Amino acid sequence: MNIAAKEWSPSSFNTTTTTSSSSGTFSKQNIDETIKKFENISIDKNEKQKKENKKKQSGKENRIHDKKKQNRNSQNPKPKNNNNKNHRSQQQQQQQQQNQPKNKNKNNHKSKHKKNTESFDPDYSAPDCRIVIGLPTEKFNREYSVHDIVMVPQLVCDQGDFSLYEQLVEEIQSIGRDNLLVEWHGDTHLIANDKIMGGKWKEKMPAFKYIVDRMQSYFDMDIKATRFNWYRNSKDWKPYHHDAAAVKARFALTQNCTVAVSVGQERECGFQHAKTGTVVSCPQPNGCAYAFGRDVNLEWRHGVLPTKKEDCTGRISIIAWGYVEQSDDRTRQANHPFFNQDQKNHNNNKNKHTFKKSNNGNNKKGNKKGKGWFSK
Repeated sequence: MNIAAKEWSPSSFNTTTTTSSSSGTFSKQNIDETIKKFENISIDKNEKQKKENKKKQSGKENRIHDKKKQNRNSQNPKPKNNNNKNHRSQQQQQQQQQNQPKNKNKNNHKSKHKKNTESFDPDYSAPDCRIVIGLPTEKFNREYSVHDIVMVPQLVCDQGDFSLYEQLVEEIQSIGRDNLLVEWHGDTHLIANDKIMGGKWKEKMPAFKYIVDRMQSYFDMDIKATRFNWYRNSKDWKPYHHDAAAVKARFALTQNCTVAVSVGQERECGFQHAKTGTVVSCPQPNGCAYAFGRDVNLEWRHGVLPTKKEDCTGRISIIAWGYVEQSDDRTRQANHPFFNQDQKNHNNNKNKHTFKKSNNGNNKKGNKKGKGWFSK
């Protein structure tokens, strides 16, 4: 059967119309289903196109956002952490920040500026030594400490007056004994030998006695022994050493103070810490004196420093060893073996019966001839 040629549309069919062809028979129901299928396909295509457009738009927005973020990072780059490639969790990072010391900054970098204060905690420990300036008055007039090094300018004469030095030189030479002056401490300087004439040569030296009496009255000192040292020129000196009370128990309780008066050429007297080697030096001009207490002698060595300065002017130092009332507040030597109670009692009893103080500050032992009490 031939169908008339015309434009096809759904309205060209009615509910009762049927057509046939060589491939089969078509009804209105079949045609409606076919139309609906094509309509659904068209709808699916439209929705798919909308989704694709939306996806493209979203991708474009993401690319714009990433580009802005990249621009911000390029302007403010974050520091790289090469030491921590595997990122820790936020909880671990917070724990690490809590464990860091408070005095470090956020970047855990050391401060560029050094601190000028080590600690703000008060320190009540005793000083290694205490430098005290005494006035050239009649008396020291203050409490003496075992930590003290006392400096007294012009104790025995004016700094510019060398007549006392010249008088001492004249007096020691007038004794007329060639063996009175001997080399001491490795031939570094001369001392007057106390064994010569039983020490009575000191009675023939008024200038010597004047200096000893001045030291005794100024420090209210019970003098046990004295020494005449002569540094002939700038080449003479004295090595670092402790006085006898630091190394010999029999002197420890009766000689807690050393006093030295200098006349003549100015020299540097040094104190060297026995443990650390730290050196403190004190210039000694003409007429001055220095003294040091018990703990200074135990913890420091002292001596006359060598100098390269060429000077033919000599220096005489008069030394006195004896006992001065001292405060032992904050002493580090409380347990020193020389100062335990048994040793104190033994030494006190021995000194009561054995030693006798002479008028010029020399000691005599029993009926033995001469003294021979050397501090080293």
